[in-house]
Amino acid sequence: MDSGKNLFESFMIDEDLREFTDLQPININQSFNSIENHSVVEEESISTESDLTNYIPTSDPNLTQNAYSLTITDKMHLKSTLEDWKVGYLYQTCVAECVDIQALKYISTDQIYELLSKYPLGVKIKFNHYVKEWRKKRQLQVPGSIIPSPSVTSSYQQVPPFSVYEVLNKSSQGALITNYYKTNNNLNESCRNLMIDIIISYLVEKNISMSVNLADTIATTISETFISELKETYFVRNSENKCPKGKLYSKYFNKMRNLKNHGLVPQEGICKKSKNANKNLTRVTAELDDELIAEEDAFSTISHLKHDDLSWPDVESAWKKTSVYRLKALKNSNFSYTEIQTTWVHYTKPLGYKLIDIDFQRLYQNAKDMLSVFDNTSTKLVQILNERVKDPTSRKLIASIIENSNSSENSRNSVIFYVLHAMLVPTSKTSYIDSEGKRCVIKYSISDSQQSYVLIAQTAAELEALLNSKKVNGNSIQPCLLIVGTISEPSQIMVYFDNIKYKVFSIVRAIDICFKIFHVFNLEYPIQSLDVWLFIQKFYFNIVSKYDKPCPLVNQIISELK
Repeated sequence: MDSGKNLFESFMIDEDLREFTDLQPININQSFNSIENHSVVEEESISTESDLTNYIPTSDPNLTQNAYSLTITDKMHLKSTLEDWKVGYLYQTCVAECVDIQALKYISTDQIYELLSKYPLGVKIKFNHYVKEWRKKRQLQVPGSIIPSPSVTSSYQQVPPFSVYEVLNKSSQGALITNYYKTNNNLNESCRNLMIDIIISYLVEKNISMSVNLADTIATTISETFISELKETYFVRNSENKCPKGKLYSKYFNKMRNLKNHGLVPQEGICKKSKNANKNLTRVTAELDDELIAEEDAFSTISHLKHDDLSWPDVESAWKKTSVYRLKALKNSNFSYTEIQTTWVHYTKPLGYKLIDIDFQRLYQNAKDMLSVFDNTSTKLVQILNERVKDPTSRKLIASIIENSNSSENSRNSVIFYVLHAMLVPTSKTSYIDSEGKRCVIKYSISDSQQSYVLIAQTAAELEALLNSKKVNGNSIQPCLLIVGTISEPSQIMVYFDNIKYKVFSIVRAIDICFKIFHVFNLEYPIQSLDVWLFIQKFYFNIVSKYDKPCPLVNQIISELK
């Protein structure tokens, strides 16, 4: 046993977490990523009455009620569930009879009537109904343990039962996580990272190999144990031939790779991408509803648009009458600036962005309004950015708007969306073959992400020179924002779209227009800032597309904002 401990001594989990002791919010910037400072968590015997251990009743006649009473976390989960059913008054009855969430999964109608023998018939009927509906919704998943199915492979069947409760409560740090959850009704980022480290340490110590099924079950168990947590934060199944994503799966293989590089484990079991795997789909436009039929008089209306000198209100009216025809045409052809100049020239007008609004509204009739969503959630977003962002330059920008309450609205909002790139740090990579025939890999930085989203210059002339320089060098310029001034003091704001510049007065409105351009013209998000645009799509517009790249962090941030 000692030799086993020495073997994984570099896997030690940092014990210095004093903020847990006082049940204060944890510093999320604390890192648990260094494998050289980690080791296997020692199994500790827990004997105090407040510890969250799971006791098993025995035949001892002297056994007391406390020996099989519910744990604190069991009680929290039970109380929350009963309150969701509007029967919170049954909590004490369930606790007295040791009926926890797991018991509710197996309780029969007769047992419900026995449990609620002192209550009126109506209460029994309602409770019985709630239990049945709850079972259907959860599909009778058993929390806290893995029960191998006969249909899975033999290697999976060899995995012993796994309990998140048991793993956490065998570690003093794990018990602190459950205590933190009890006090705050949620987990912060440090809690999540620590919990994953404890689980991975346990898997390494017990020589349990990670699999897709194991990761999926553990993630499900975590979300059931800590009901504020999203399963997608810990595990997301990816497309065929691709490694899954999420904290649990990716961090396990990162640590195993580190151990492998240090010669502590054999060089096997690391997830490898298939050579035949398709590239990530990043095109963002959802399928246009095939049932939408182009307007009957579209050709006549388009002729009026092209040849008549219409007032702008008349242009907008005619535009609405040809939306489906135009969207189908754009969907079935690659984007062409020439087509805009010849057929849809009104896009190039100063108010052309209003026509993009019309087409986008037709494309996504149930999309949310970004401007109102942002106004209602910007304060919370600043708090999350302040907690999560680690990049020094970005932290200074966040501090500037927090400390200066007199900042203009555009100044504040400009900083918020700029710093968003430091929280949703780019993870995408691209490769190319150099002049010597060698394959080179480019990993994008925070700065790359920010520059794909906005171009900034002190003067309009400098900004124009920057655009011309990119064109001369052959760099494609996808739709983006243009700012004259600085990110914290924008004096002029524009949206750039293939030589078209829309002048607007609000940063949020500029982002709103830029996002809609991607969708109306069936364009891809910049790979450098893919996750940022995906966050904008999902949170501010409530749009989900089949082309969405799995991104657990985006889902977690959205959950925290709601």
